[in-house]
Amino acid sequence: QPITGERLRVRVLGSALSDAAAKTLFNVASSLRRALGEGRHGPRLPSAGRFGHYGVAPDVVCDVSMLEARVAVAQRCAEPEEKMAWLRSALELIESEPFATVLAGYDWFLAEGHLTRLQTVCEDAACELIELAVERGLLALATHALDRARLVDPYAERLAAAAASIAAARQASFEAIAPAACSTVPSAPAVT
Repeated sequence: QPITGERLRVRVLGSALSDAAAKTLFNVASSLRRALGEGRHGPRLPSAGRFGHYGVAPDVVCDVSMLEARVAVAQRCAEPEEKMAWLRSALELIESEPFATVLAGYDWFLAEGHLTRLQTVCEDAACELIELAVERGLLALATHALDRARLVDPYAERLAAAAASIAAARQASFEAIAPAACSTVPSAPAVT
């Protein structure tokens, strides 16, 4: 959504001690405009215009918005298998802890509440996928969903509960194995 130049100067380019100068915003926007280039809708970062609002073209996307869109598609699916596929594709976008490889410059992501929103979406998606997967005995898929979501929010209580449900399902599937198959390995023959 388009935002004002002032908000960019204060929340994104500024620091805790001071706002960025208007010249800084102009220079950063110009550099970013060149880096993004042109798309099918024109410049991917159009000029702010007379109202001073900045926004990107529709063909500019990020992993967070893609993840949210895939989860939204999953919520509209009636078939559990299709829903699981969309939820899995959403969680596949998570490769590591958000911003783990950057040293600075993304405090705005926290201040604007984007990390909290991302954690909530990932937690909801993972818990739903885990529930569907456990019901179908797909414990590897359930574990994969848990691992992806824990990268975004390792201390979420709902994810801890989901981990417990996966463990209980593993235990139940182990106990369902015939007792003879679970017995100890026979001892080796005596050496004479």
